[in-house]
Amino acid sequence: MAKAEHLEIFEQGREAWNEWRRTLDEDIKPDLSELDLVGFDLSGFNLGDTKLIDCDLTDAKFVGANMDGALLHGATLCRADFSDAALLNSVITGADLSDAYLAGLDACGVMFLESRLDRANLSGSALLEADFSRASLVGANLSHADLARGEFESADLTGADLSGAILTNAALVDTVVEGAKFSGAKIFGISVWNLKGTPSEQEDLVIVPHEEGLVTVDDLEVAQFVYLMYDNKKIRNVLNTVTGKAVLILGRFTPPERKAVLDGLRNKLREFDLLPIVFDFDRPADKDYTETVQTLAGMSRFVIADVTNPKSTPLELEAVVKQFKIPYVPILDISVDPNPFAMIVDLQKNFHWVLQTVAYESKEELLENLELLILDRAIAKHNELQEQKAKQVTLLTLDELKRAGARSKR
Repeated sequence: MAKAEHLEIFEQGREAWNEWRRTLDEDIKPDLSELDLVGFDLSGFNLGDTKLIDCDLTDAKFVGANMDGALLHGATLCRADFSDAALLNSVITGADLSDAYLAGLDACGVMFLESRLDRANLSGSALLEADFSRASLVGANLSHADLARGEFESADLTGADLSGAILTNAALVDTVVEGAKFSGAKIFGISVWNLKGTPSEQEDLVIVPHEEGLVTVDDLEVAQFVYLMYDNKKIRNVLNTVTGKAVLILGRFTPPERKAVLDGLRNKLREFDLLPIVFDFDRPADKDYTETVQTLAGMSRFVIADVTNPKSTPLELEAVVKQFKIPYVPILDISVDPNPFAMIVDLQKNFHWVLQTVAYESKEELLENLELLILDRAIAKHNELQEQKAKQVTLLTLDELKRAGARSKR
């Protein structure tokens, strides 16, 4: 049946359309594309699987309509009213739903890919597995909506309200969250990577399944880590992975040539499947710089310290060398500073895990020979220390002391 015939039946009104739909072969997809339906009342229409591509449906009413599986690609749906409509598995990609009313809907599996839903009301809707990738939801109301397993990759949630929403197993990757509200949201299993902006509210985020009670945190980006801490069976694996790969790099960040060496080390270490940490970020609010360096050193497999014309590095090394028995590899650019500072020599004499200082004359020389100059030596010392730590400490009994004393008198 041609599109013109579909349109003719549609124009006869809702009853004629719905009656025709009841007798229609399920393989036929009715086509009403490119129509101007501004302000049209489609309440109660059976529009399941209907094509409404590039239609202008501004201010249209879909109250109680069946929209399951409908295709509304490129449609204009500004201020459209979807009260009590069904939108299961519908495709509304590249559409404009600004200020639309979609609250309380059954819309699982709906695709809003690259659509505009600014200020749209989706509160309380069932939107499981909905795809909002690259969609704009600026100022949208998603409070208490079920968004489990939803996709929000590169979506814009600026100022959106997701308080009390169910975001279990949802994916927020490269998502803009500036000013968004997440307080009270259920986020067990959420995937959060490279969020842009800062939410205005994110208190009492529930990070465990319902059957495990109520455990909450107040920050989306730390929620996954806190859950690992909560689940003791997994935190050991996390710590083993981090401490087996992390390498703390200490040194000066000014002048630029000193920072270039640290950045070069960071990039080169990644080629060896290591996790370099260059301490060039702001310290946590509740720790001073020394405490922060100690925390990072305690999580590291070994430490590389550029002691060329040092400023704070001597203090940092003194604070961590005595506390953490891990390899420390001092490096020195002898083209700039031919002699290491006196304290490093003292540390090397008293703590065998502070290795001999590596002399280099250029960043290129250091990086080209990184494995020989640093990695092989640091890993060998790491293995030696691990063996020492694994040795069992035996108890000394009174009988053993007596026997030892008797032997010494002979």
